Amino acid sequence: GGCLCDAGALQGIARRLRELAGESDPAAETELLEDLEWVAAAQARTQARLAELEAEAGRVDGWGGGADGRDAAWRALVALGRAHLEAGGLQAALHTYGRAQEFCISIRRQHELYLLRVQASLAGGNYLQALNYVHKAESLPLEERGPDSATAADPELAVSQLRAVAGVAQMAAGKFKKAALCFSEVTADPEALEASLADVALPGDLAVYSALCALDSLDRPDFARLLVESVPFQAFLDRSPEATSLVHDFHFSRYPAFLAALEAVRGPLLGDYYLGEHAEALLKKIR
Repeated sequence: GGCLCDAGALQGIARRLRELAGESDPAAETELLEDLEWVAAAQARTQARLAELEAEAGRVDGWGGGADGRDAAWRALVALGRAHLEAGGLQAALHTYGRAQEFCISIRRQHELYLLRVQASLAGGNYLQALNYVHKAESLPLEERGPDSATAADPELAVSQLRAVAGVAQMAAGKFKKAALCFSEVTADPEALEASLADVALPGDLAVYSALCALDSLDRPDFARLLVESVPFQAFLDRSPEATSLVHDFHFSRYPAFLAALEAVRGPLLGDYYLGEHAEALLKKIR
């Protein structure tokens, strides 16, 4: 379809698999050759799509200075930035989002653009830069309303989006208490949050992240107040049986069940993009 991919990364994976398979398995060699052919075709489609989006974005200056023209230009540049990000071009994505800044026609558009920059920074492992964009987004007057409600930013959702991505950035940087406090301020409906942050973390992921960061850094009273007694957080726990067990079994001192839940999340955590490098030490400390 129209999906882009980081063809370079896929090609590296295919080549590594070929090395592991060696020359002793002709069937595996044939399969890997087919994979490399698929990667080459995907790379060609990616480049063609990027060229198409680049051409469209190159015409933005001729679309007029009115609101409709500016918003069309914003959309074209954001589409190009997303395409660069999906293809692994993190710096190209950030550069394109920077170009889109001058075409923002509303607070909502500015907020969305900062979220996209945060997403690109997180994807590149630049957590300080991600937090810098969060700080800039938090300075926006989110209560401001445009003549059309579609141009307004929902304050609760906007704050929750920023607290969620800030929590992810702090967690990935190993600052678990700061992450736990950020996650505790996420109060928006999980479905609304998922629609905008699916490329960063799903609600179930956020529940697990919240539980682990809190287990590592909060005392029991704060753990109970911010997680167990939090009505908004219960909606996130509903998305993750593992997080529910981590929180409730710990709180109610059901330690065999708690330790079993901790072991159950160990495998996924070791491969987690944000927590992988911290997983073993974090789980050991929690135990």
